[in-house]
Amino acid sequence: LQLTLDVSDTGSWDWDLVTNQVAWNDRHSSLLGYEPGEVLPTYQVWRDRVHPDDLEQVEHLLRQAIEQQSRYEAEYRLICPNDITRWVFAKGKVFTNEFGQAVRMVGVLFDLTDRKQLEATLAQKNEQLQLTLEVSETASWDWDLVTNQLDWNDRHYTIMGYEPGEIVPSYQAWFSHVHPDDRDRVEQVMRQAVDQKHAYEVEYRLICKDGSIRWLLDKGQPFYNESGQLVRTVGVMFDLTDRKRAEQALRDSQQRLRAVLDTSPALIYLVDLENRHLLVNQSFAATFGTTPENLVGKSMYEVWPTEIADAFAATSQIALETGQLLEIEDSAPHPDGTQHTYITVKSPLFDSTGKPYAICGMSTDISDRKRAEQALLDSQQRLRAVLDTSPAFIYLVDLQNRHLLTNRSYANFLGTTPEQLVGKSLYEVWPTEIADAFVATNQVVLETGQLLQMEDSAPHMDGTQHTYITIKSPLFDSTGKPYAICGMSTDISDRKRAEQKIQEQAALLDIASDAIFVCDLNNQITYWNHRAERLY
Repeated sequence: LQLTLDVSDTGSWDWDLVTNQVAWNDRHSSLLGYEPGEVLPTYQVWRDRVHPDDLEQVEHLLRQAIEQQSRYEAEYRLICPNDITRWVFAKGKVFTNEFGQAVRMVGVLFDLTDRKQLEATLAQKNEQLQLTLEVSETASWDWDLVTNQLDWNDRHYTIMGYEPGEIVPSYQAWFSHVHPDDRDRVEQVMRQAVDQKHAYEVEYRLICKDGSIRWLLDKGQPFYNESGQLVRTVGVMFDLTDRKRAEQALRDSQQRLRAVLDTSPALIYLVDLENRHLLVNQSFAATFGTTPENLVGKSMYEVWPTEIADAFAATSQIALETGQLLEIEDSAPHPDGTQHTYITVKSPLFDSTGKPYAICGMSTDISDRKRAEQALLDSQQRLRAVLDTSPAFIYLVDLQNRHLLTNRSYANFLGTTPEQLVGKSLYEVWPTEIADAFVATNQVVLETGQLLQMEDSAPHMDGTQHTYITIKSPLFDSTGKPYAICGMSTDISDRKRAEQKIQEQAALLDIASDAIFVCDLNNQITYWNHRAERLY
């Protein structure tokens, strides 16, 4: 017996209750902190080593065992002489004489220090784990399938919409809240994990107590005994609801962005630093008769002719080097052979560290606009040619009587150029009385809204007076509001002088004493004077 005790590192003691003599083995001495034989074994020596906080309970158990002649068991601490504290477990048995009186008690003493330290470490780690789960708002569960005992932490209850302890934890209580459309998939994942003896994770929807729906992620681990039977499963449960909402919001945002991109007539694209397409819109892809998906990952050199791709790569490099938005006008051939002109805006995109990772470009086809601009320019040139070759004075003045346009004849008459007259008032180029007359007729045109034809006169710079046939007309904007007066004045001074001459000659003929008449080739009289008229 002693050999067994020594091998098992167990202390033993023998207490004579009649004589109060105590005996113990060497291991018992060492558990008390003494060398074998260092102290005489007594009840008091043992008692002095029991932790004060445990002494009352231990002696109570001893007295109870002696009085009731029952077994004695107690866990308590010993304080050794070097102040080392040990946890021990004592077991004892009471022996009686023929009269039933307790006369002896023997027992053993086991060192529990290592086990208690391990338990304390495990308790600390478990406390840390629980704290981590609480801080991270992670639900946990532990299911003992042998006893069918299932434990949830507080977060497990609250994720389901309950107060902690409001319902009894059970597999069915949890499973009844799993969304009906997800139940078969969840059960299949769990069953497969149990059959194949590995951990599992599954995402699913949970219908909470109040009817709201949460997205959850379950991670579980099954455990088996030596016979391969499932005896326990433990796991954690994460609330993914906010993440799922964010993912859905991101998908919605991407769909809206894609809709905007694909309805834009502009060519929109995103290329990485190696000029590979990361994203293109429908208009860009349609230009090449393909789809956006087919272009993603392809280099510009796989899409455009080399010289065009070189030009695009060069402008992308400028945008990267300057880090600024770049706006350029460029041109490129379409697959149908037509040449198109674009206004292109390029801008670098930066990651969270400020490092560029892509170039965003938007090219707006301005070919029609360029053609319209050229047509307008050609039309303006033709109009200017017509205006500048016309001997008439042609001009356009606004409602404040400032020149908007004049032709060369008008400018030459005033000894200047059309460009120098633009913006100048009538009063800056004409004498006041002439300008007043022009302004008055302009006002008549504006008030009547009708074309006005009149004969007026104005002095030349050489001092001669000239007569004009002037036509003025109001110009209206798209709302019908007048914004200018267009005028054209034709110099009829020579004609007026000829008419004057004719009138003078006719007067001379009328006072002549001879009868004068003119006949045409058919002998029809086309003119006679007063004397001829009296003769006939």
